[in-house]
Amino acid sequence: MSSYTAIYCLEVCPLNKSDLRSLDFTVIRLLMKLFRTSNKDIINECCVYFDFKLPSEILPECLSVLSVDVVIAEIVGYTVVITAP
Repeated sequence: MSSYTAIYCLEVCPLNKSDLRSLDFTVIRLLMKLFRTSNKDIINECCVYFDFKLPSEILPECLSVLSVDVVIAEIVGYTVVITAP
C-alpha cells in the first residue's frame, strides 16, 4: 500500500471528473496559501520540484494497484468482495 493510498483512500469511492477537479482545486488552494502565491505556474513548479501529485494523478495509480490486488487474491484462492456504497 502506497502512502498516497493511506492518505486519500479514494480508490473505493465512485468519483467523476468534477469530483476530481474539486479535490485538485482544494489541494491547489492549500498550496497557494502554503507558498503565499496566487500564480499557478509557481505552484506547478513547486509540485514538480517536490514530486507532489494531485489527487487526479494519484487515483489512477491507486486503482491499478487495487485491481492487481483483487486479481492476486483470486489466483491465491481468497474470496474478495468489493461493494459500492
